[in-house]
Amino acid sequence: MFEICDDKCTHDMPLCLLNISVSNSSMNQKSIVDNNLLMEIMEAREEVDNASTDEELRPLLLSCQKQQTELCNEIAKSFQEESIDLDAAKYQVAKLQYLNRIEETIVEKISSVH
Repeated sequence: MFEICDDKCTHDMPLCLLNISVSNSSMNQKSIVDNNLLMEIMEAREEVDNASTDEELRPLLLSCQKQQTELCNEIAKSFQEESIDLDAAKYQVAKLQYLNRIEETIVEKISSVH
């Protein structure tokens, strides 16, 4: 059981906790990203690529940030439970990393619009 020190999830904390938890099980690696997640991320990136104005980009940024917050809460919750589903945690962290990169891209596009 892990204790989360801060009730606000930083995006690096889940990855840190996951690395600690799986350090001994790295021999048993398989792909943690499935086709559904890849399609979801590709569609989100396409939306960002097609958006060109601040009015189009802001809602995408808010949606991405909301998803990140929800994922952080899920990850934190899973580490507070007695038995941790490492595969689910890996999946959530992978998704969070994709969302972080999408957020960076949106912020860069918003900056270039101004």
